Amino acid sequence: MKITIGVQVDVMTSKAGKEYKKFNVRKEDGTIVNGVVAFPFYSLYASIVSGAVLEGIIKEEEYNGGKSYKLADGNLGPKPASFGGGAKNMELKAKNIEKAQDRKEDGIMISSTARMATEMVLALKGTVDGPENVAEFKEAWLEWRKWFVQNWENTNGVPKVAGTDITYPTSPAPEDIPF
Repeated sequence: MKITIGVQVDVMTSKAGKEYKKFNVRKEDGTIVNGVVAFPFYSLYASIVSGAVLEGIIKEEEYNGGKSYKLADGNLGPKPASFGGGAKNMELKAKNIEKAQDRKEDGIMISSTARMATEMVLALKGTVDGPENVAEFKEAWLEWRKWFVQNWENTNGVPKVAGTDITYPTSPAPEDIPF
């Protein structure tokens, strides 16, 4: 059935946070239906503007003890179950978990390389004896830190603990030492 959208189209948000449009409609037979709503699952939702002529059916439903009118696709049958947005929530949750895991891995890399650089500089240079050694200590620490970060995921040729994907800790080859 062809319908004509009225002059005013209001974009609204439901209590559940879902967007919908509310407008008046004139049917093919000339009758006017006030307060029709359309939700984004209606195939021509984006085309609902003042004066537009669209295909669809007006469904009369009970809502909060009164009548409500919803614009729907006439040929698609009943609306698929939405399960309360559970699928979208699960997808969002999976993305957030993935982000958190990436951040956790980054945090482990950042703290571990800082610790390893500190241990390496202390083993090679000893302690900082005075203010004149601070700059030298800092420069060596930054070079080692950079090397550890760049080689963080380089596990080629590193032996693995039997039956696992865990590599044994190894020391860098002498030619790979930055100074």
